[in-house]
Amino acid sequence: MSKKDKPKDTLEGLAASFCQEIEVVKILKMLPVPLTPAGQWEITQALARALKKIDQLNDALKSIRSDYKSQIDKQQEIVNDLTAKINSGHEDRMVECELIKNYSANTITLMRLDTGEDVSARTMTAEERQKGLDLPPEPEAPATEAPNPKARDQHFLSELNPERKT
Repeated sequence: MSKKDKPKDTLEGLAASFCQEIEVVKILKMLPVPLTPAGQWEITQALARALKKIDQLNDALKSIRSDYKSQIDKQQEIVNDLTAKINSGHEDRMVECELIKNYSANTITLMRLDTGEDVSARTMTAEERQKGLDLPPEPEAPATEAPNPKARDQHFLSELNPERKT
C-alpha cells in the first residue's frame, strides 16, 4: 500500500475510498464529561475553599464599611456643628468676663470684657447678700472638756484673794 492508499477500516481510509476531496482534522472541543467520584471530591473541596474565601471577604468588607461609616459619621458631626454656627451667626467660645456684685442694688451682673456688653443680670440670693457685710470669720472655739464647777470656784476665789492658795 502506498502513502496515497489508506486502509478502509479507518475513517480516513473510508473517506478516501468514497471521495478524494474529504479532509479530516483533529481538534479539541469543550464537551461534557461525566465526573468520577474522585473528580467530584476535588470539585467539592474547591467549592468549600471558594465559599470560605467569600465569607472572609464579606467579613473584611463589613469591617471596612464599618470603619468608613465611623469616619463618615465623624465628618457629618463636624458638618452639623459648622452648619449650626453658620445658621446662628455665632459660635461659643471662652470669653473673659467680670461678675459685678452690687450690694446696694442687690444685683449680680455678668459683663463681657471684650465688648463691655452686659450678658446677664439677676437678683442676689440671700446667701450672696450676706457676703457683702465683710464680717470677720468667727474664731473656732478650742475643744474643751465639760466645765468643772469646783475648778471654776477655785479660780474665782484665787482671783479674789491672790494670796490664798488652794
